Amino acid sequence: MNSLWLGVFAALCSLLSLLVLAYSDPKRRRSRGMRQWSSSQVRAWRQGALWALVLVPMMLLLFFGKFVALLLWLSSVTVGGWLIAQGFNWRAPVE
Repeated sequence: MNSLWLGVFAALCSLLSLLVLAYSDPKRRRSRGMRQWSSSQVRAWRQGALWALVLVPMMLLLFFGKFVALLLWLSSVTVGGWLIAQGFNWRAPVE
């Protein structure tokens, strides 16, 4: 697998985890009046696992020396994370 597709695959794995993290953020859910999901211990464990899934592709790319794919992952996750944060930040128009 060449560096382009390896970087894209790693970025997609990380961005999916970031998307779930953003959707399940307790502060964001409270501010929008959405139902809380589970107890704080389960939530902390799930958030830790999701953050690990975000960072594991980076560690694997570093370990195997795929530096071009690492740069692609880094830039994609930076821009994608920013877009996810902006997408969840839209507010409904006030009437």
